[in-house]
Amino acid sequence: MRAKQNPKKLWGFYCIKRVTGSFCIAIMLFCILLYNMQKKKDFENFSEQERLHLTNFFSAFFCTEPATFTLFGTKPLTLSVQVCDSDAMLFQRGHYWESLRAMYIWEKHKLLFYQKQFCLKFEKKKSSIQTWLINKKAAHKAIEENIDYFRHVLKKEVNPTQLVEEMIGGEYLEEAIGYHEGLLGVLLGYGRENSELFCRLSKVSKKLKKQVGFTENGELEKKLGFFALEKKGFSLFGTPCFRAVENSNETRLLQEQYSKELTEISQKYMLKDFLQVTIERLCEEKDEKDM
Repeated sequence: MRAKQNPKKLWGFYCIKRVTGSFCIAIMLFCILLYNMQKKKDFENFSEQERLHLTNFFSAFFCTEPATFTLFGTKPLTLSVQVCDSDAMLFQRGHYWESLRAMYIWEKHKLLFYQKQFCLKFEKKKSSIQTWLINKKAAHKAIEENIDYFRHVLKKEVNPTQLVEEMIGGEYLEEAIGYHEGLLGVLLGYGRENSELFCRLSKVSKKLKKQVGFTENGELEKKLGFFALEKKGFSLFGTPCFRAVENSNETRLLQEQYSKELTEISQKYMLKDFLQVTIERLCEEKDEKDM
């Protein structure tokens, strides 16, 4: 026969379980609160002057380039180039100096902001600065989905994780992909077919400078149109714009994806501190879509 259980013991066991469960929940909530307080504390390490420079830099970066689609969407990379030579216009030089200041500020505080999901990479050259925003997860996915293309072009075995690390850790990001325009197009979120055709067009254009009578250039020009995402309502954020095969399945899917992301991006910043939203997203330890 089954032994009769003591009701008092059962009740005691039940109470212990309730108390333990409540204690675990309390600890978890405390950790979340502590993490949010730490993020706020880290953000406050910037001086007022540094915040002003970073706000100016990110405002220019996000308005002229589709960087928010890398920060909150599926676009693997975004590139911005600022020049400061004798031919540069006044506003271009202004963007250059803001990028230079941002580079020094970011280097100064980089130990406080470990970027697990993203990387903000500055490349200083003689009279220009290249700023890369890298979405590590999206870049890994783009390489993985087009691994045959990357292997063919680079003529070696390619490990997506290792290649992303090389892009981030090297002096120049494009060196890791052999300065290949087709691979760069894939990583910029332009699509495989669009990137391959543009790469061919670019090579043909270079050949045309050396010889006359080349016909392929005209054929490719006819095939490649322009992709420009239409902004919805009042939005200051830059949107993807590139050469693409009009009405192709790839271009249509990119149109749908980027249109959806544009709506979501606008909501992220609505009535919030622009710089704080940007910095906190850059330094998130886990993608909010995976939470």
